[in-house]
Amino acid sequence: MTLRLSTLLSILGSCIDVHGGSEPDICRRIEKARSCMKSLDRNIWRSSISLQTKIRLFNVYIPPILLYEADTWSMTVASSRHLDAFNQWCLRRIVHIPYTAHITNEEVRRRTGQSPVTSVIAKRRLRLLRHLARADPSQDHSRILRAAINRPPADWRRRACRSIKADMAPYSRARPSAQQHWS
Repeated sequence: MTLRLSTLLSILGSCIDVHGGSEPDICRRIEKARSCMKSLDRNIWRSSISLQTKIRLFNVYIPPILLYEADTWSMTVASSRHLDAFNQWCLRRIVHIPYTAHITNEEVRRRTGQSPVTSVIAKRRLRLLRHLARADPSQDHSRILRAAINRPPADWRRRACRSIKADMAPYSRARPSAQQHWS
């Protein structure tokens, strides 16, 4: 009997890479959401339903598929761009803006009232961190978080602090004291 090593583990609907990255899971989620988006193309997006109703249907169907367990992803610049590009593709499809039209992403977001998907992920990650930080010290997830902070793997603390600062950047511009608190 021979054992085969796998570089990808799929468990509870999430893909875990051998290196701890989230790229395979992000690509898988984007493809599932794209499939759902295309299946609703003729009946919903190209119909005469009002834009407000289309946006509501979009918020019900697409983001839950795309953002399943997104608060646990390790985000890179490339994955953030990939997610935002997919979200822009969806919104442009709903508003019937062809890819050849020279309309900015900000204008599309203004028309639809949607925020970038990376900001939604950042809010979810901060909410998860707040939940873990406020947990009772006797709970397992609290002990794991404290153990990871006290004895992190090589380079973990620097990456975690950089990630938290990036998530809080939009909020720290409004209140400079918040940035000093986390530094």
